Amino acid sequence: MITQRALARRLGLSQSTVSLALRNSPLIPKETKERVRQAAEKEGYHPSPLVSTLMEHIRGGKAVKDHACLGILVNARTEQEWLTVHDSYRQQYRAIKRQAEMRGYSTECFFLAGGDLSDERIDQIMNARGIPGIILAHGYEECDRTPRINWNRYSCVMSGYSWKFFSGDRIAPHYKKNVEHIFSELRRRGYRRIGFCLSKNVTERSESAFLAAYFVCQHQLESANKIPLFIGQPGEVSRSTFTKWFHRWKPDALIGRDGCEAIWLNDMGMEPGRDIGLACMFRHSHSNFSSIDENHEIIGELLVDRVAAHIMHNNKGVHRHPVLSLVTGSWWEGVTAPVRKSARSL
Repeated sequence: MITQRALARRLGLSQSTVSLALRNSPLIPKETKERVRQAAEKEGYHPSPLVSTLMEHIRGGKAVKDHACLGILVNARTEQEWLTVHDSYRQQYRAIKRQAEMRGYSTECFFLAGGDLSDERIDQIMNARGIPGIILAHGYEECDRTPRINWNRYSCVMSGYSWKFFSGDRIAPHYKKNVEHIFSELRRRGYRRIGFCLSKNVTERSESAFLAAYFVCQHQLESANKIPLFIGQPGEVSRSTFTKWFHRWKPDALIGRDGCEAIWLNDMGMEPGRDIGLACMFRHSHSNFSSIDENHEIIGELLVDRVAAHIMHNNKGVHRHPVLSLVTGSWWEGVTAPVRKSARSL
């Protein structure tokens, strides 16, 4: 892309004249401004939004340090509440801060549910500080309302599926592929009657990715080994409901949410890894369950890179054609899905 200096040389003007003309300064004659505008359009010149924002801060006597900051919008009351819900939030946040620093940005979190600041006040603060981009952070609670923020001021990217109101680029775990990975790994280890336990919350979120994975995996099973989906987890349905389903279908392995199904299994006198295989769709950092690591640090890095790219290209507000980027997870070898003896002999 042509630089402003090169554009000035081609027009036989000084760089300061071209700069003023592109900012529609009253100091430049109308004819010159139109000439510069047409030349810039023909040559494909676009001013860098980063440089433009920086210069605005300098001209306005504002501190330059306020420029290089990314806002992190969180649908929670406090940082502690947000980061203690699940390991994945801490992993993403840690990666976002590290990647932002590498790209020359600082970060600041704004909490929509905190009550101390209204949406409008958060918007005023971000605008006053010259924050050019926002990462809408992954959270447990869905944000089903539209925050009263002037989105056209900011370049935005979303994490996960908890933000329903905004049409923009999104980076999320590849839930469907991750579940299929667990299923294939269990099959490779010799399990044949694989049951799926999905919580009500999981089935209703993530654009039905988990349900889609269940039906794809069931399609691969022999008719005699197909097991109906069990919906519920401790706290949602009774243990007796699970016990009745379990004894009716006799699975030799379960794909569950995060290992909470082990509570029911232990009450039935069964130990995951010894009496039945158990693999989880979500991994906690200190868990010994066999599971999928969703690679949330990679997601955090990609969120920063994507919003930085939007800032550089001056893409703000609603996206006409939003892009969904999915990050595949990695198998984590716990102790609850060992290779079965029958599989070892093959």
